[in-house]
Amino acid sequence: MMKTPHDRPACVYGVTSSSSGVPSRYLLVHADTASHSPAAANLARLKVISDTFSTTAQRNKRVTLLLSTDDTAQLVPTSDGIDVLEKAYQALHDQDAAVRLRSDLIVPLGAYEGYDLATMEGAIRSMGVAAVVLRSDRNTSTFENGTYYQEKYAQKLGLFCGLTILYSLETAEPLAIINHGHLQVMRVGAASAIAAKRLARSDSKVLGIIGAGWQARGHARAYAASFPLELVKVYSRGPEALRKFCQEMEAELGLPFVGVGSPRETVEGSDIVAACTDSKVKVVEDNWFAPGMFLSCVRGSWEVGHDGMSHADIYGVHSRDFGVINRVREMRDGDWVPGVPGVMELPERAVSLAQIVGDAANHRSSNEQINYFNNNRGLGIQFAALGKLAYDRAVDAGIGRELPTDWFLMNIST
Repeated sequence: MMKTPHDRPACVYGVTSSSSGVPSRYLLVHADTASHSPAAANLARLKVISDTFSTTAQRNKRVTLLLSTDDTAQLVPTSDGIDVLEKAYQALHDQDAAVRLRSDLIVPLGAYEGYDLATMEGAIRSMGVAAVVLRSDRNTSTFENGTYYQEKYAQKLGLFCGLTILYSLETAEPLAIINHGHLQVMRVGAASAIAAKRLARSDSKVLGIIGAGWQARGHARAYAASFPLELVKVYSRGPEALRKFCQEMEAELGLPFVGVGSPRETVEGSDIVAACTDSKVKVVEDNWFAPGMFLSCVRGSWEVGHDGMSHADIYGVHSRDFGVINRVREMRDGDWVPGVPGVMELPERAVSLAQIVGDAANHRSSNEQINYFNNNRGLGIQFAALGKLAYDRAVDAGIGRELPTDWFLMNIST
C-alpha cells in the first residue's frame, strides 16, 4: 500500500458518524482505541474538538506534502538516488514505465533575452507514481572571451523555479509538491554515473571535471559514490569559483581536488572526464582522448560539437528522442522571424541509457574502448523515482509541510 502522512501520528483524526451522537465534529482519538464500539464513541465524546479549531480540522483531511530543496537534500543522499534511478531505467527498458518527452515554450524578449517554460512527465507502474515536472526560466546570454554563455534565473539571479508534482497511480491524487533543486542536480550526475558504471573501466581512479557549478558538484558526488577515485582534476574559467569548488568538494568527499589550467589538462591522464558547463561552444576535442577513457557531457551537442566523439566505441545518450520546442516569433535585423521547432541529430548507433542499463550487449567489452555518454535531455521518470523515494522517507520522518489534498481536487470533471 502507498504510504501516507496519516501513518505518522500515534493518533488518528476523523469526523464522527451520526451514530456516535457527535455529528459534524472533529475528534482526536488514540489509534489503539479508535473503533466503532460504544466505548470508543464514549471516548470520542469526551475528546470533541471544536469545529472552529481550524488546525485540527485540517488534519482530518488527506494531505499533500510540500517538500523543499533542503528537505530532499537530507532525505535522499546520492548513493540512494543512484540505486533508485537504476531501477527506473530498468523499468523503462522493461516497459514498466513510460515518459512524455520534455517540451519547451521559448519566448524571446529582446536581444539575448528570453523566457523558457519546460515540462516533462513520467510514470513508473512498479513504484506506483507519476510525476509532472515544471521549470520556469528567465534567461540572458553573454559573450566572454569569444565564448557564448547563458544564465537563467527566476525573479532574480541566484534564484530558480523548478517543481515536481508527484501523483499516486492508485488514487490519482497529488502526494507531494517538490521544490526539486537538489533532485534536479542529483539526477543528472547520477545518470552519468549509471552510464559510467557500464561504459567506464571499473578501476577508474582519476576523474577530470570541466566546470565548477551545480552540475559539477552533482557529478563529483555521483562518480565518487560509484568508483574508487583517488584524484579529481578540475578546470573552470573562473579562478575564484575553481578555488572554492575544490576546497568545498575536497572537504565533503575526502578526496584531493586539484585545479588545472585548461580543459586539455583536465582530460589528459584522467580515466573519466565529466564536462559540466553551460558553454555553447566546444570545450573538448576528440583527439585528446586516449584508449580506455570515458567522457560524459551535460550539453553534448555544444561541449563536444555536433559531430564530436563520433569515433567512440559506444555512443550513449540519455534519450534518443527529442521533445518539441515551440518558439514565439522574434525580431531579427528589423524583421519578424517565425519560431522554428528544435531538432536533435544523433548517430544511428546511439543507445539510450535505458538500453545501456537493460542490455549487457551495450556495456564496455574491453579496457581499450573509448566510450561516451551524452546526457542530453531529462526524463520525467527521474523525478518520479527520486520524488517517490523522498516522499516515502518524508512520511516516515515527519518532514514537510502538510497541505490539505482537497485544495487540489474538485467536483467538476476534468
